[in-house]
Amino acid sequence: MSKKSRRVAKARRALLTLSLVLVTMVVAVGGTIAWLTDSTSEITNTFTPSTIDIDLAETTGTSYKMVPGSSIEKDPEVTVVKGSEKSWVFVELVENPGIETDTTTDPDTVTTKLFTNYLTYSIADGWTLLSESTNANVATKVYYRVVGADTVNDQKFDVIEGDTLTVESGLTKSNMDNLTTNPSLVVTAYAIQYDGFEPEVTEGVAEATAAQIEAAAQKAWGEIK
Repeated sequence: MSKKSRRVAKARRALLTLSLVLVTMVVAVGGTIAWLTDSTSEITNTFTPSTIDIDLAETTGTSYKMVPGSSIEKDPEVTVVKGSEKSWVFVELVENPGIETDTTTDPDTVTTKLFTNYLTYSIADGWTLLSESTNANVATKVYYRVVGADTVNDQKFDVIEGDTLTVESGLTKSNMDNLTTNPSLVVTAYAIQYDGFEPEVTEGVAEATAAQIEAAAQKAWGEIK
């Protein structure tokens, strides 16, 4: 090979090397190679709080005179406030007894009588008895109902049928005179979310039985009391 040919070959190799260097630099800086890519729009998930809000109110007061055979207006009302989630709602009625002491004959003679010896009432429609017990003449009754969610309106439920208690007609002046502890009725309302306490429905059956509903209510009440 002549000197001229060697010079040309050498120049070509140098030019090729320089070209490769320039390509490498371009790719390193930003590149001109196009890759196939794609992307999606964002999906934003927002989680809002939930609530259960209930109220218990009366307009008839809390102190009453017992006149044998008469009716006493008493209107406790449970309100499930709008925006509350579907829930189990309970009312607990504690009937405290009256205690009579005959001070005219024997001050040591103390008689404890059930609340129902003095007053009677019935529960309003829509409530189902869950449990009933008596301890030392204090009777406790728990009733329940399921209330669905409503974002528009408050939902109101009477507790006592007809908003009325009846004084026993057999009470005497002596009973009244001997009362050292007056009978009383304590009403309390509770609520807990329905979700997580649904009745267990038998496979292949469309609706829960009364026993299955009661079992679910018992489980929900157990989380409250």
